[in-house]
Amino acid sequence: LFPVELRNSGFNDLLYGVSIWALKESKFLPNISLVTHFNAPTGDLAFQGEWSGWYRIAMSKGLTDDFSIGSNLSMTSKFDSNEFWFSDYTAWVSYTVSPRMALFVEHFANTDPNYNWDFSINGGFTYLINEDVQWDVHFGTGFDHKFNFLSTGLCWNFHNDQPMQPL
Repeated sequence: LFPVELRNSGFNDLLYGVSIWALKESKFLPNISLVTHFNAPTGDLAFQGEWSGWYRIAMSKGLTDDFSIGSNLSMTSKFDSNEFWFSDYTAWVSYTVSPRMALFVEHFANTDPNYNWDFSINGGFTYLINEDVQWDVHFGTGFDHKFNFLSTGLCWNFHNDQPMQPL
């Protein structure tokens, strides 16, 4: 019924990241965090990248008790070539299902150093295992390119006087 053409399958590189809360949400201002991710070339050869880093400004704002919106703007650098460019953006909406679980939909776009853009969408959920550990699962597809994925991750909160909230 629905033919599927499988081009590559396997595991992508591991990403390691840190998020530093810069500004707490107020009536007019969003939450703002500074986020960095480092790519370690550990994936299957079809997906393996280079040692690189993303530097991101992440913003989120609660619209109601259950709905939030957010966006990210990122820069990327490749450590071995000193390349540095504006690399992606995201825009998302989330719905809090319970005190521990939220659902989200996200539009995002990535670019290479020559600014060739790829536009995609994904959705998924976050689940608070406890006040310091969050698990997420999401899946998505490309709008203008062949790109289907399933991803999962864990986040740890190392600063315990501000418990994590689902997305």
